[in-house]
Amino acid sequence: KDCGVKPTADFETYFIDYDSAIIAWPYDYRGLDLVANDKKSLQEYYHSFNDWILDYDRAKIDDTFK
Repeated sequence: KDCGVKPTADFETYFIDYDSAIIAWPYDYRGLDLVANDKKSLQEYYHSFNDWILDYDRAKIDDTFK
């Protein structure tokens, strides 16, 4: 049952994977951004979670991984 409460924090949280040089920033309950120095580090995530990409970001992200 949805009680209408959404998890929140009064600070920004970043998850850093030093081994693969990827930073994840969960911006709110809708999703997160993944950042890396090169697109090769993100290639696997792009293919595995492609259907999670938001429509307003899709063209730019698809163009990056062509």
